[in-house]
Amino acid sequence: MFEPVPAPAGLIEALRPRISELPASKIREVADAGIGRADLIPLWFGEPDLPTPAFICEAASRALRAGDTFYQPNAGIPELRSALARYMSRLYGRSIGPEHVIVSASAMNALM
Repeated sequence: MFEPVPAPAGLIEALRPRISELPASKIREVADAGIGRADLIPLWFGEPDLPTPAFICEAASRALRAGDTFYQPNAGIPELRSALARYMSRLYGRSIGPEHVIVSASAMNALM
């Protein structure tokens, strides 16, 4: 099991002023300008409209307890890519292989 290493004395205190001086992200600026406006569709953070379903929370909890907390392949977990390829093959009526599927944590990551 991974044991966290404490930060050297004074490091956190030294970083705090620098962190607080960082400019706000551009996405945060857009969100702050638009939050609460009924005439906008909020696409800035990609947040869902509903709480996370229980089966997803339970799967995440199982993965955490199993120690599945490390970086995965850049293109995504192979089993997930295969499952998505099968689903899209059925959906679109044509063969789509997992090598044509990439899973990203967010649209911003995918664009980068």
